[in-house]
Amino acid sequence: MQNSQLPIKFHFTTWNLWICLFLLLFSFGCKDELPKNIDSQLWEKSMEEGDYEAADNKWGYIDKTGNEVIKPKYDDCRDFSEGLAVIRIVNLWGFINKKGKEVIAPQFKGAWSFHEGVARVQNFENLYGFVNKKGEIIIPFKYEEVSDFSEGFAVFEKDGKTGLLNMEGVEVTKPNFLKIYKFKNGLSKVKTFAGYGLIDKNQTFVVEANYQKIEMPSDGMIRVKKENKFGYVDESGNEVISPQFSAATDFYYGKAGVLKDGKWSLIDKKGAPVNTDTYEQLVYANDGKWIVENELKYGYLNEDGSPLTEMNYKQLFAFVDGIAGYQKGDLWGFIDNKGNEITKPVFGLVWDMKEGLARAAFYEGIGFVNINGKLALLPNAIDVRDFSEGLARIQR
Repeated sequence: MQNSQLPIKFHFTTWNLWICLFLLLFSFGCKDELPKNIDSQLWEKSMEEGDYEAADNKWGYIDKTGNEVIKPKYDDCRDFSEGLAVIRIVNLWGFINKKGKEVIAPQFKGAWSFHEGVARVQNFENLYGFVNKKGEIIIPFKYEEVSDFSEGFAVFEKDGKTGLLNMEGVEVTKPNFLKIYKFKNGLSKVKTFAGYGLIDKNQTFVVEANYQKIEMPSDGMIRVKKENKFGYVDESGNEVISPQFSAATDFYYGKAGVLKDGKWSLIDKKGAPVNTDTYEQLVYANDGKWIVENELKYGYLNEDGSPLTEMNYKQLFAFVDGIAGYQKGDLWGFIDNKGNEITKPVFGLVWDMKEGLARAAFYEGIGFVNINGKLALLPNAIDVRDFSEGLARIQR
């Protein structure tokens, strides 16, 4: 089914909603569906624990027309990344290409998606190494813990401390930090005995490690915590807004959310309030918009802090590709970043937009809605995941 109008026959009973809730919990509870916003998890240990068995229902892949391009024959699989996807046959993990050809035969206890041309793999002695796209071991199995590569470096752990590893397998730093996080835009967050700071790729401190918490730069500002209060420094480590808030968000488009005296509000880069409005909750929603809540009623704010929508929603998601999910009553719909509800609340559940399509729970099962709010695809499947590089995982 393609490009048809949204179905109008939605008679969701309590039983239907419980089924949808189960599907949501199942989806988010699966091992590969890790939290996206938790950067404290250096080691994504999603696939190495336990002995696996053959699954009764197999996994394959469909394209955006619904065609089954790789027939379901795998006991588990992952999204495509850099043209390859991780697959499992019984208890062995390997890699396939988009034609379904096994380019790296299943042989590992654990395997993770490719990043920067290499993939992290685990042997049956519980040690980690890296392979290239030919299946060649380019960094041997010798690490008890190691992250994926990011900007040319991976983080490894030895004796409770972390260091950096380059693409040649050279340990460019001794493990003299308590923690090192992945590089982003040339910087990495580190933890020392003195506290958290930021280093560059020469391992020079850009912001000294004397904070209880520190985040990566956002909109030219760095959120820090000192003496149990949050404030902001600039990208050179100079204090711009003194630590004074109980909680705070990063800056986006010149605004940040801060919590003071039990209420959230927006401030500018000088620390001045944007307006006098306060909220019980305030979360950045992408595209310069903010989600706010008072008395369990949610709404969106514009970039300047003015209301984008009325506060009459039961729940709201952040915008992805300009579209977000909203809940009214027991059902969900989609809204655009101009505040227009592009669908009525007719779905049991909704997911984020990915590559122009978003999953939604129809009466008949989980399908896909396009950016115009129209039904694009309704596969006949037990489970289906988001599209990645043009293909979506499907279980039948």
